[in-house]
Amino acid sequence: NELAYAMNISIEELLKLLNKNQTFELNIKTDALGNPVVSIPILGTVKAGYDYLAQENWIGAVDVDKKLADGNELFALKVHGDSMSPVLIEDDIVIIKKQDDFENGDIVVAIVNGDEATIKKGKKSENSILLQPLNPSYEPLIFTYDEMKTIPVKIIGIVKQLKREF
Repeated sequence: NELAYAMNISIEELLKLLNKNQTFELNIKTDALGNPVVSIPILGTVKAGYDYLAQENWIGAVDVDKKLADGNELFALKVHGDSMSPVLIEDDIVIIKKQDDFENGDIVVAIVNGDEATIKKGKKSENSILLQPLNPSYEPLIFTYDEMKTIPVKIIGIVKQLKREF
């Protein structure tokens, strides 16, 4: 699985590359309850303009349920700041499904102006998107679709799961 991930191909494609004389063993991990899990990278800050999933940007890894990972490209982010409190707080780990669009109400990850990622609740209208913090001390970010191209504002994924250490 790590080899397929490192080569940026699916396990099926990797298997096609192996000839019949080669053998290998899949490294399937399980959690404390015996459920199959896969390890995904945790990124500290995410910037546009380069491969943000490159290994040098990893600050660690986290295990997620294999069912969540199946068919999805996932990564994790460490939350900084309090704009999404009380739902998401400093040092929470959020599991992100990589995608460039969202449905109203999704918690999205966007990169604004090539800078660090921001996590907000997303809402679309006919001519703009609104990125709404959950903390009332912060103002929403509103961008027209033209501004999304010029600033730029890029949606890179949606939050699928929260992992919090106590």
